[in-house]
Amino acid sequence: MHWLYISDAAQLVRSILTDLVYIHSVDVVHRDLKPENLLFRSFGGGGGAARARRRDGKEASGRRTSAEDADLIITDFGLAQVVSNGAGKESDLLTEICGTQRYMAPEIFKKTGHGKPVDVWAIGVITYLLLSGNSPFAREDSDVEEKAITSGAEARMLLTSYLSKVGIQI
Repeated sequence: MHWLYISDAAQLVRSILTDLVYIHSVDVVHRDLKPENLLFRSFGGGGGAARARRRDGKEASGRRTSAEDADLIITDFGLAQVVSNGAGKESDLLTEICGTQRYMAPEIFKKTGHGKPVDVWAIGVITYLLLSGNSPFAREDSDVEEKAITSGAEARMLLTSYLSKVGIQI
């Protein structure tokens, strides 16, 4: 995967977060957020090629980015669960191990119980992927990858020379 400019990545992450706020507001935990479950409906060809028209019918100046030219849709709610009001009581937490390993939060592996925060973790992994072109905990072996996630191993940041200090801190 190729990395995105910070402004494009920020727009996409903002769209994901907007959808996630709604999903969580109806007490649903997705539990399998990953790029493969994010669909984009593009308007006008995408890629910044589309130009808006002013009311007088003339072309507006300025180009739109691919991110601005698309609607994001979160899909595949097969692992989603309804949770209680999110009070965080131990009895409210889910314990099933599920999801796509690369995007799973440590508490899923540890079976300590999980809820809405696992979706936020997945968005963090997706954000890292958008900015660097790589998954933060990707390893050749799935057991080693799980250990990297659960131990809090420092994520491998690649392409840091292309990111601003802000992008790296994100």
